[in-house]
Formats: sequence, structure tokens, C-alpha cells
Amino acid sequence: MTALNSRSEAIIARYCAHLPKEFETLITLLEGANVELQRSSGAVHQLNQELHRMSGAALCMGFPFLGSELEKAFRLVQDLRLNGVSDPERVLKSIASKIYALARLKEQVTPDNSLLMRKVINPVTAMQAPSRRRLEYLQEILAEERIIFADDDVSIRMLMREILVSLGVLNVATVSSGEEFLDMCSAFKPTLVITDWHMKPINGLELLERIRFGRSNLSPDTKVIFLTSKGTLAHVQQPVAAGCDHFLVKPFSRRLVERALLNVTEYSAAAGADAEEHEIKRTA
Repeated sequence: MTALNSRSEAIIARYCAHLPKEFETLITLLEGANVELQRSSGAVHQLNQELHRMSGAALCMGFPFLGSELEKAFRLVQDLRLNGVSDPERVLKSIASKIYALARLKEQVTPDNSLLMRKVINPVTAMQAPSRRRLEYLQEILAEERIIFADDDVSIRMLMREILVSLGVLNVATVSSGEEFLDMCSAFKPTLVITDWHMKPINGLELLERIRFGRSNLSPDTKVIFLTSKGTLAHVQQPVAAGCDHFLVKPFSRRLVERALLNVTEYSAAAGADAEEHEIKRTA
């Protein structure tokens, strides 16, 4: 087992150990989600945020069924919050039934059952696509990058850090929200940002817009990779319009992160080369 896989297993084991407590939190939020509260009510909003966080974490930790079912519950709460329904009590009961059923599966959520741990990375295979030369180029580039990863789930943050370090990134910082990111970026000075969409109090889209419109301490052209779930791919027009450089879909793997970084760094290098060539021609 490689060092990355060993560390990933420890992260997944930590996630599995904390899962029963997280289901207890969900059930508490369900009990507090009074159907007569406003759509922006604290209890329903918190339930919405927690379901999204847990669905993303389950996918990234290698439990696709759990992740997809939590994602379905998240969509139901999202619809309840944003659109309203004719029978909200029935919807909440349906959500509660799903959560209780999933909570009973927590004993099956173990590192041995994680698809992430079953997909052991073969270093030889990993060097075949993309090419060895491109990977060597990527490692040279990443050694110069300073990357901040923003996500509200600690397990996802830990996993992403391990992947980035294994790819050769020497300077990695992780934060749990857009607000924490803005507090850190002036000192850390990231050259590349990877951010989740659903965070509070400042979400990933708001963070992207602040960067692009010069309302942060970063250059407006800082490279930004947007982390999203399959369920939100239909809504990518917003981050695309706001200037997102690339999308990374949960569950992500070392290979997918590698390709995303290769995409944005190669684009940046090509743009820099074109600009340099244009300047030479202009001054010639």
C-alpha cells in the first residue's frame, strides 16, 4: 500500500467513526425543522447545509450509495426552502424516513467497504496517461504553486490535502469557508484556488465573484477550480459566467485532481507564452 493510500485509509476510518454522530445531528435538525417556519428558517437552512456537506463527504470517501441518497434528501429540502410545496409536513416526513433508514446502514460504512480504498492506485498505470513527460512538467509547475482548498467538510479537506501533497504541491492550505479563505489569502497569497460551492457565510460562487471583480486580496485572474457534485452540474452556468477555470466533480480522485491541475496550469502556461510572444513582436 502506498503512503497516499495509507493516509487515505486513516482519513476514511476517521470519517466512518464520526458518521453516527453526524446522523444524530441530522435527526436533531429534522426535529427542529418546523413546517410553519419561513423558507429561510434557521432549522431548515441548517438541515439543507448539513445534508449537502454529508452527501459530498460520503461520495468522496467512497460510499456512492450513501452519498446519492443524502443528495436526494438535500434536493428535497432545497426544493422545500426555495420553491415551497403544497404539503411540507409530508415532505419532511419523507425526508425523515430516508434519514432514519440511512442511519441504520452506518455499521456498513467502514474503510473495507469504501470504493476509494478498493481502487488502489498503481504507480505504473498512473504514469501512462497522461504521459510521463506531462506529469514531470506538472510536478515542476506545482512545486511553484500555492494552493488553497475551501470546503466545509473536514474529511474532504484532509483527503484533498493528501492528494495535492502527493502530486508535488509544496504549499497547501485548507479552509472551511469563503470567509476563512478571505482572512487567510492576504498572508498565504495563493496562486490557485479550489473551492466547493455550498459553504457559509460566503459560498464558493460569491468567493469566485469577489476574486474576479477585484474584491479580494488576490489578482482577478487567479486560477479557480470549482468543486461540485453531479447534482449541481445542471447549474454550472453561474460559475462559468463568473469566470471559473475548471470543474472538479465529486467524488474526486488523485487522477481527476491531477487532470484538473494539468488543465489549468497548461492553459496558464500557454497564455503566458502567447503574451510573451506578443510583447516580443510589439517591441521588435
